[in-house]
Amino acid sequence: MTSEESTLDLTQLVQRKIEILQQHREAKKDLEGDMRSACEEIIQSIGQSVVEAIQRSSSGSSQMGAFMQSADFMLSKFIVHEATRGVLLRPIQGFVLNAVQMNAPPVSDATKESDPLNPTSEPAPGI
Repeated sequence: MTSEESTLDLTQLVQRKIEILQQHREAKKDLEGDMRSACEEIIQSIGQSVVEAIQRSSSGSSQMGAFMQSADFMLSKFIVHEATRGVLLRPIQGFVLNAVQMNAPPVSDATKESDPLNPTSEPAPGI
């Protein structure tokens, strides 16, 4: 084999390696996109189920912790690693809290005035 032939072979090998790396990057991006979509679907589905259960429940949002534990249990059947479940449960909990707050009855003016958690509220008369 001459030096020119070996240079051509090396050039072809380098080009092939670059092609393989580009295909790998593209496949990784596709996989990441598919995983992101699947996670979003899981979050929406479980979040909606929890919101519907809270709305049907007579105790309403006071049982949200129990419903979130139920969601964690459902996820544990498919996702063994607790930290991974936590990554999915945080946005589910945010979804549920947002939905519950949007459907919560309006707070009366008397309750608003004496709300210790609301720093902008004024004390109720006589306090």
